[in-house]
Amino acid sequence: MRYSKKCNAVWARFESAANSNWRGKLDVRNGSPYVFNASPNYAAYTTMVNASLATRPCVEHYDGAGGSWACTKKWY
Repeated sequence: MRYSKKCNAVWARFESAANSNWRGKLDVRNGSPYVFNASPNYAAYTTMVNASLATRPCVEHYDGAGGSWACTKKWY
């Protein structure tokens, strides 16, 4: 998780993936999540959201038929 005091915003950074069979998301409590597809070559960043919102980063490994999300237990 990243935080900007200047912008009062948070976002998540994900390292590059070994392959492209995963997605990431920034879960927003009581709101819509921000989902993105991974890149095998670059780090990925979620959308910036207001730091007053409770958020947590999640990843999903999928095989085309779906997968399951693994999220941090801690909300930031």
